[in-house]
Amino acid sequence: MAVRGGRLEDRPAQFEVGEGPGEPWQPADVDEEDVLMRVDAVEAPRVVAEVGEGAGEERGADGSVLLRLGVGGADALRSWILGLLDHAGPLFGRLFQGLASPGGLPAVFHCTGGKDRTGLSAALLLELLGVPRDQVLDDYALTARFRRREHQTESYQNMLESGMPPEAAAAALGAPRWVMADALQHLDEAYGGARAYLRSEGRVGPGTLDVLVGSLVE
Repeated sequence: MAVRGGRLEDRPAQFEVGEGPGEPWQPADVDEEDVLMRVDAVEAPRVVAEVGEGAGEERGADGSVLLRLGVGGADALRSWILGLLDHAGPLFGRLFQGLASPGGLPAVFHCTGGKDRTGLSAALLLELLGVPRDQVLDDYALTARFRRREHQTESYQNMLESGMPPEAAAAALGAPRWVMADALQHLDEAYGGARAYLRSEGRVGPGTLDVLVGSLVE
């Protein structure tokens, strides 16, 4: 379940801040645990539609909703990545329009973690260019190799201190190859591939995509 614009307000009793896997950047394979998360008024309608009214604990005067959600380590990351594909199409579209614009290349694109939004952006670009799927996944897998533990300890602790279960925090920092493989399979099955996705969800014209491909492929 991908929830954006929310914060965890409670956590299972057995999880204490500072507790967690010895290697927090490696997602743990754990059973799902219930957590309470408050979702802001902007995201609340979408999230409630996805998880169902039964997950709601209370509604705030500001339009926010307190939800009881199941959070599992690996599933949390997978849901987040698939959720980005399903809900962030216009943002990916803006990126690709920028890359295709005059002076748009060379370019550096990044996000806070450098693996989810950035990883999907890179995967969409490589898929658009016709790079073989295994090579696209190999490229994403390099993230886990070069994101060193000293780069992530502070983020991990911040997640724990916000009330996130250690396994969910570990999953949020991971970059397993299979997650991107699932995301790209979802891209194919739900949208017909990268080009079709960027046209329908990203609202990028075919001419713009052709210009971008022509700029990057000899």
